[in-house]
Amino acid sequence: MSFNRRLILLLAGWIPTGAIYYVTSYVSEPVWIVPETRIDGLIPFNYIGIWLYLLFYLFVPYAFFVSDKSTLRPMSYAFLLSASISGVVFVFFPSSMIYPEIQLDSFSAEVLNFVALNDTRNNCFPSLHGSLITICTLGLIHRGSNLRSIIILSITLLMFYAIIQTRRHVFLDLGAGITIGVISYLISNYVLNRKR
Repeated sequence: MSFNRRLILLLAGWIPTGAIYYVTSYVSEPVWIVPETRIDGLIPFNYIGIWLYLLFYLFVPYAFFVSDKSTLRPMSYAFLLSASISGVVFVFFPSSMIYPEIQLDSFSAEVLNFVALNDTRNNCFPSLHGSLITICTLGLIHRGSNLRSIIILSITLLMFYAIIQTRRHVFLDLGAGITIGVISYLISNYVLNRKR
């Protein structure tokens, strides 16, 4: 598949998803604070995780430009489906979380603070970040070599760890996002395959 076609599918899925995320953050005030669990307690807050967190913004384009062409439309559709499901939750069940204070004592802390200032404090549950990473991971490991699949899964787990480590999300909303990502990809793949 051509570069332009891959780019169109990437943008067709990613831009509306981002729009839904930001627009819904202004609809209503959060009524639920997502609690931390024991699992969150096992992962200490650390600024250094921001670098793995930001890997997301390279991981998504990489997935669309490297994945087998048969997974591109399911990935793009799954982005839209997961954003739509999450958007409904964001509007009717708005949530936030308790964010730790950031001490600006290192470059990593400065970067994390920049991310925090430019992100909404709402729309925590479910984690759309987690959904999109999951969708891209499923697309990348489809028909991929065993070695590549292991590497991709390892990177995915590191990004999930960093999401909690930087307290951009906690275990409950990340888990919900991952679940929605899996369901959205499976539904999109099933529907598109039936049309063939």
